[in-house]
Amino acid sequence: MDKIEIKKKSQRPPLVFKTSTLQQLASSYLGFGAKKTMSVAQQLYEGLVIDGENKGLITYMRTDSTRVSVDAMNMAKDYITKKIFGKQYVGNYVVKKSKGNIQDAHEGMRPSYIELEPDKIKNNLTNDQYKLYKLIWDRFLVSQFAAMKYEQMKIEAVNGDYRFRGTINKVLFDGYYKIFKDEDEIKTEDFPEMKEGDVYPIEQLNIQEGITKAPARFSEATLVKKLEAEGIGRPSTYASIVETLKAREYVEIIEKRFYPTNLGYEVKDELEKHFKDIMNVKFTANMEEKLDEVEEGSIEWIQLLREFYDALEKNIEVYEKEIEEIQNRRIVSDVMDSSGNPMVLKTGIFGKYLISETNANEKITLKGIQVDPKQIEEGKITVKKEVEETQKKKKGIPTDFFTEDNKRYLLKTGRYGEYLESEDYENDEKRMALPLPLKQKYKKDTLIEIDGVLQIKNELEKILEEDKKIIEEAGVCEFCGRPYEIKNGRFGKFLACTGYPECKTIKNIKTGKVTRTVDDGEDESSKKGKATKKTTKSTKSAKSKAKTTTTKKATTKAKKTTKSKTTSTKTKTTKTTRKKKDSSDSDSE
Repeated sequence: MDKIEIKKKSQRPPLVFKTSTLQQLASSYLGFGAKKTMSVAQQLYEGLVIDGENKGLITYMRTDSTRVSVDAMNMAKDYITKKIFGKQYVGNYVVKKSKGNIQDAHEGMRPSYIELEPDKIKNNLTNDQYKLYKLIWDRFLVSQFAAMKYEQMKIEAVNGDYRFRGTINKVLFDGYYKIFKDEDEIKTEDFPEMKEGDVYPIEQLNIQEGITKAPARFSEATLVKKLEAEGIGRPSTYASIVETLKAREYVEIIEKRFYPTNLGYEVKDELEKHFKDIMNVKFTANMEEKLDEVEEGSIEWIQLLREFYDALEKNIEVYEKEIEEIQNRRIVSDVMDSSGNPMVLKTGIFGKYLISETNANEKITLKGIQVDPKQIEEGKITVKKEVEETQKKKKGIPTDFFTEDNKRYLLKTGRYGEYLESEDYENDEKRMALPLPLKQKYKKDTLIEIDGVLQIKNELEKILEEDKKIIEEAGVCEFCGRPYEIKNGRFGKFLACTGYPECKTIKNIKTGKVTRTVDDGEDESSKKGKATKKTTKSTKSAKSKAKTTTTKKATTKAKKTTKSKTTSTKTKTTKTTRKKKDSSDSDSE
């Protein structure tokens, strides 16, 4: 042992949420997209009825500040001191200084009332509202705790020409670790008895080979983090930026990662070619600085706008002339129309497409097909092979899996992803979702194809057999008596009641835990042992409860309105609406 050094250190708790960090953790912990996160946060901010009174549950959710008001810190101090652990666990909240300019109009995101604990008001919230509110509430409380204090032992050992270093940490005061440990948790243990100059034989030498990997593709969480780091956009625009990329099909999501589409690459290339200043990553950050200078009075706002628009106007004029030239040019393809004449390339609001010169109704979209810019310049493009493959996928790719009537299943792609459909769907109406493992293999292009037929039968039958066994063991829904079906969620397979949306019961396949979400957001949970007792009574109790509820509702309405006909009309209308909703849900599936 050449050198042993012990130092005292501390680690502060994480700061309260700002817009970007909320979106990142809601994506990582809850599986929420940026749009959904902001939508649910808006509901919590606007307020919900708690004990007969409308209360806004969180502060403003579009903020890039982590500042916390003195009143809020005192509120948390009292809560930690009186209700949890005592004064020693109350921290000194310190806000990090931002490297760039931030709009500090609103403080960081926090609960409006610390006493409104998530579990206490759970019955007043929907499941999504509860999850997000708990995330915000927990983060604020943790941020107000004292720092975790520890000692760090640094060890340096020498063997010949080689020097080895290592560290061991020991907790002195747990601080916020008492209730929360994040991904950056410091590993701790007791110090070993070592002294400088001691000699230890090497019992085992572990040699690991490191390989440099390419950076991972962006997820929603990492993309928002990158946008903030580069100064692109503001807290109010992160969600809309992500949604625009998806809505305009500039990217596709594969296993929760962004993959640029051909259209995305084309748009990027065109913008970089004609609008270099705006496509500069630092454009937004530079504009923010200039706007700050306008606020300070060092720059005239008219001068700033004139400089921006003069340059933009010139770029637009050049681009419009180029587009006009392309539109007037005749660019032929190697794809023939029904008359045997080559189809020509055109560009519309939905992208590039081929059109017949003799029949304007004969068109073929080139969506998802990369067109070589050099071929466009030459006036002739080669896309026949790609068009044929696209049309083949649209009609459906044959598989080696058949229906009971010996009709082949075709693999098709819809708005919700890949699915299997009978080749005789018009008559037998047989359609089924493609299991997740096969979906992933298809997207990665690892499915075996023989003579144009995808080989999925063996794996699919194995998956279906496993699912059948799980459903048989699960029995029927503990609340309505209907059978279960298997669904795929963020954490894998789970059982869901086939009575959805009337019955929102789900069941954990591994633990057997049953959770039911009632319309008002209430969750009812039971373990496997409790569920057995409820199953025997489920049908009878459900019917008796339904009758009692109907009678009570009818009595209440009769008191409020003197006309009983109105009540029956409302009941019929509700039933009709439900039927329509059910049918529309089944259509969308």
